[in-house]
Amino acid sequence: SEPVAPPAVPTPTPDAAAVRAELCGDAWVLETGGMQVRISSKTGCLCSLAVGGHELMASPLEPNFWRPTTDNDYGANLQRDLACWRDAGSAARLLHEPKLTHGPGS
Repeated sequence: SEPVAPPAVPTPTPDAAAVRAELCGDAWVLETGGMQVRISSKTGCLCSLAVGGHELMASPLEPNFWRPTTDNDYGANLQRDLACWRDAGSAARLLHEPKLTHGPGS
């Protein structure tokens, strides 16, 4: 399939004082200059990035530390020894509440 071109929208120039952040349901929402970012309060994953009302992400970003195994992996039993990494991204949870600061030196 053909790659999807992002919409042509102006790049916002955020001012640190103009950033608004609040907890909405299960996500932190940050807004500034026509840009909105949503970060999961449960996993810390980037859930949404919208500029000028246009969503730029097809799905949330989640870490993936696993790759298909190779013949060498089978010989070294890596699929068994490193199995904890297979679902590490999907099982990720925040350990600490994020601290929001307002600009440099806050």
